[in-house]
Amino acid sequence: MIKKVQIKSKVVDGNLTRNRKFLVNCLKDHEGKEIVITIERKRKKHSDLQRGYYFGVIVSLIREAIFIEWGEKMDSNEVHELLKTNCNWKEQANKRTGEIIRVAGSIKQHTTSEQEEFHEDCRRWAKEWFNIDIPLPNEQIEIQVD
Repeated sequence: MIKKVQIKSKVVDGNLTRNRKFLVNCLKDHEGKEIVITIERKRKKHSDLQRGYYFGVIVSLIREAIFIEWGEKMDSNEVHELLKTNCNWKEQANKRTGEIIRVAGSIKQHTTSEQEEFHEDCRRWAKEWFNIDIPLPNEQIEIQVD
């Protein structure tokens, strides 16, 4: 018996277009038992191209800026954590003291549009802190050598 199952399908006129028999068989496996049914809209998760742009362009340029401006050598994961803390955070309150801190949020479940919003926040943060313009995914950058 399968304890937890995830079925992907499309709804047309109130009916599933695929995996109907599998769903019925799963329901039969739980005959007489209490179950929980959750239905959620499928969301497109952020792409490998967005991930490549994020680590290859955004994180790399900010890592270089941190070294130039602060003299600190950070690896990609440290820069990633810094960006999550400053651009993808939530507030967490201490119930006893009322103190509020920022907690870095995960980007693993971001949709493509949520990831692009995060990228825009990172570009804006980099401009504010280091005065660097991070190119958009399809832009070319010019490098000036003095």
